[in-house]
Amino acid sequence: EGELLDASYFDGTHSQVNVIRWIAMFAVEQNVDTVLAPSHFLADKHFADWMSVDMRSCTLLRQELDREGGGHIAIDYPVIHSHTAINQLEFRNVLVERVVDLPVDNIWVRASGLGTEPKPQSTKQFLTSLYDLQRFDKPIVMDYADGLMAHSLLAFGGVSGIAQGIGERGQFDAGTWHNLPKERDPEKPFGRTTYIPIPGLGRRLSTKELRLLASAKGGRKHLGCQDACCQHGVKDMLADSRQHAAYQTIAPVRSLADIPDQNRETYFLDKPLLDAERLARNIKDLNPSQADAKEMNVDLDSLKRRMTEHHRKIGKFSDALSLLHDQRGGGALRAKTCRYRTESAGNAHLGKGK
Repeated sequence: EGELLDASYFDGTHSQVNVIRWIAMFAVEQNVDTVLAPSHFLADKHFADWMSVDMRSCTLLRQELDREGGGHIAIDYPVIHSHTAINQLEFRNVLVERVVDLPVDNIWVRASGLGTEPKPQSTKQFLTSLYDLQRFDKPIVMDYADGLMAHSLLAFGGVSGIAQGIGERGQFDAGTWHNLPKERDPEKPFGRTTYIPIPGLGRRLSTKELRLLASAKGGRKHLGCQDACCQHGVKDMLADSRQHAAYQTIAPVRSLADIPDQNRETYFLDKPLLDAERLARNIKDLNPSQADAKEMNVDLDSLKRRMTEHHRKIGKFSDALSLLHDQRGGGALRAKTCRYRTESAGNAHLGKGK
């Protein structure tokens, strides 16, 4: 009690505690369909062999699930590493060689430092790495993924699906894990800043920033949500940001799912990405008053610089993906479709490609 769980807790060598059996028992008791195998950040500076431990854990988890009557419960395997390491062929070769025969249905990838911004070369390079990981011959789920970057990974067939929270967990960064949390200033109000997704833009704005830009001439027209979640545009976005965020999390993926698999790259370039570039241009040109910015405690110059930079990035992002699309050509390799399993169905069902 109260101690860190070292490798012995996960590889079956601990003399008293069997964490893997606890996971299996809980999964069976809760009647789940799929469980994530316990895995660790592979760039841990204090322990270099988490991959071996995690693979052993996965094999043990399959044994424990079967022993507890959970033979119908599938296992998915998370690969958690820096995106720069995943981009290295040597690492991918080792990963595929060692993971390919594990008793798992899907591979999850959580890439530290990838972010959500539309980074042209980073996204193109990471897509190339994901195409190589399809040697797993298993569906790949991108974990902690959001924004135009995540949607491009889907559209261009790098991954089978994306996973995130509602309004959070849209990116993963282990770069500060070793730092102690900052002590909270008791003079400041408790709670985190609320960020609201702007439909079609591929980024979020704080409540203050949204209010300020919406106050400019044409602001509500360009920023206001026109989907089913917000009948009154900006007003509803501010009044119920969680409902808005939940809908906007699903909407871009649902739109892609309705497009035939081999047409998604062209669709993404010609519709969502082109619309995002136009919207970003209109938003960067909004001119709210400095007086309103001062009253709302928003640095207007900084906000306008960020909106201008976002517009520039989308343009370069579009150019890079257009080049990749031309290079790949028709019938290019795409991620396998995720399999959906339920105990009641008794077998696996293929869902729509995501």
